[in-house]
Amino acid sequence: MTLAFSNKKTILKEIREGNEDALVRIYLKYKPEFISWSVKKLHVSRVESEGIYQDAMLVFRNNKVECINELKKVIQKLHLKN
Repeated sequence: MTLAFSNKKTILKEIREGNEDALVRIYLKYKPEFISWSVKKLHVSRVESEGIYQDAMLVFRNNKVECINELKKVIQKLHLKN
């Protein structure tokens, strides 16, 4: 499996069409960057960060249209926790 994307529009189109492989590629591509960012900026443990990322990706997968609102809720919870 390659992590290269021809372009953002293509990968988003694939996800909208239900291509699970496209979602896996997104998951793998951005996981390390998200974990590094959240550990540094949100002061959460690596385990917590991985859980947050997993939850966010599940929200994205299960409800693509409303994912941004759900992600905002997760981020707000993190800010309230700290």
